[in-house]
Amino acid sequence: MFLKIITRPAFMKPNLIIPLLFVISILVTYHPAFSQKLLSEQETQWVIEAKSNLEKAYSDPALPEQERLQMIARSARTLKEYGQPPEPLTGESPLRRLMENNYEAQKGEFLNLNNLINELNKGVLQRKMKLINEMQIDNISEQIKFIVPGFAPVSLTKDLVSTIFEVDISGFSGGQRTAIQEMKKKFAALAKAEKTIGNLEAIKKIEKEAAVKLDKDREEVIILEGKMKKTYEDAAAGTSTFKGYENSKLNLKNNSNNNNGQIISPLVGTWVFTAPGFYVTHRYNMDGTSSFRVNKKQNDFRYEVSGNEITYRYPDGKTKVMYFLIEGNQLFYTSKKGKKEGHPLTRQ
Repeated sequence: MFLKIITRPAFMKPNLIIPLLFVISILVTYHPAFSQKLLSEQETQWVIEAKSNLEKAYSDPALPEQERLQMIARSARTLKEYGQPPEPLTGESPLRRLMENNYEAQKGEFLNLNNLINELNKGVLQRKMKLINEMQIDNISEQIKFIVPGFAPVSLTKDLVSTIFEVDISGFSGGQRTAIQEMKKKFAALAKAEKTIGNLEAIKKIEKEAAVKLDKDREEVIILEGKMKKTYEDAAAGTSTFKGYENSKLNLKNNSNNNNGQIISPLVGTWVFTAPGFYVTHRYNMDGTSSFRVNKKQNDFRYEVSGNEITYRYPDGKTKVMYFLIEGNQLFYTSKKGKKEGHPLTRQ
């Protein structure tokens, strides 16, 4: 009798097993941890817009402070209301990294410029004339680019060219070769007269001023970062998640336009690649506008998305098609067949 009781404990009775399984199924089915709400297309749009605005607020140097902080507060509230993971600013802001990289890029340009001027003033006249004759000078937007075979190219603003080479370039414009030839003639005349081409002292002065400005800008950005972090923290703390929206999922089953013509795609946002003296951002906005930035140079255009295909529409009317792949927080540009090309960019 004792053995019979042990081999069949009370909790194994058949009449208790079925109710127990029913209770477990109820808990699994209705517990929030096992059920995630799928946001509507409109709600997904609001969330993506909030994420995009956060990225812009953390990185855009042109935003006024009040507008920047308002964007952070609105976005923090939206993410909290719709049960999305928080995205506060952590560590250094992209804004500070952009500033630092711009300075490093500028230092690199000054180093290349110093090397170019030293070479133009070194050696016998025949060598100098050879370099001057081989030199290519291009006008690209507001930049003037000096290219000499065997040396790193140098891009300078027109103001810097006027200051360093003491030439009047007010007539410089795209396609005007006369002004370029006049500059080269001046370099040749200086070489023949055994006079220095370029003002190295002016470069040193500009470098010093840039370093002082960086220190000042760095202090201001650090203060701004504190304000951005506190603004996000206060806005999130004062907001509650809508009932039933805890851990909700974005509706990203399609890369398409919604009824308002806005793009719903995981591509929307800011993607970054960095290397020493090199800061690249690719920004895709919901309204179909986009911008690619390399250090201080920025190109703006429009884009459309269909599946993994991006069509770029440039201001001059030209179009270009590219393909992309998103893995985690990384964006890869690919061939049509999906082969990854170049370095990945990381979501900011």
